[in-house]
Amino acid sequence: LIQRQEHRVRIVICRPMGSRPHRAAVRVGLSNEKAGHHIPTGVPMRNMILLVEAFDSEGRRLKTLEGPVVPEWGGVGRPEEGNYAGLPGKGFAKVLADVAKDFPRPTPDFRIPAPHWRQTTILSDSRIPAKGRDTSYYRFKVDLPREGKIKIRAKVIYRRSYKSWTDAKLWPLKDLEIAQREVLLSKRGKKNKEGVD
Repeated sequence: LIQRQEHRVRIVICRPMGSRPHRAAVRVGLSNEKAGHHIPTGVPMRNMILLVEAFDSEGRRLKTLEGPVVPEWGGVGRPEEGNYAGLPGKGFAKVLADVAKDFPRPTPDFRIPAPHWRQTTILSDSRIPAKGRDTSYYRFKVDLPREGKIKIRAKVIYRRSYKSWTDAKLWPLKDLEIAQREVLLSKRGKKNKEGVD
């Protein structure tokens, strides 16, 4: 189990840049300060998702112009059902590929991530090491009224299995939100606000 206090989410908000339509620039940093091991850890199907959202003063979601997105293993489908692939954010996991048919090369028709109980190789490892940090940058399109503000929300979700596996096997595993932070950005370029969870 990953405890909430083992993580720190630091969000730095930059004021909108350039002429209309404005760009809201956001930097999101995650640091692994207390775990003493990579996060997520345990069997490779454990994974973690960072979601970054931006809203205008009327609560409308802002369009993303730049920045990384959650990988396909974050779930394909409706976001309200926990499928976050393609949304602004990142995924953290040790992703395995099946090599059973043509070792050591990954099987051409494999689906990733592959289960760790098969013959596999490590395709990628984006986990955050002990005392390590991860930083990502995002830009959102916004055209604010004179007194309008932008709300930026970042949250980290821990999953004990990949979404597609949980759905297929009907495992009763709930997402665990281990950190969240919201900050407001003023159009007038007031002092940046920084949030730490």
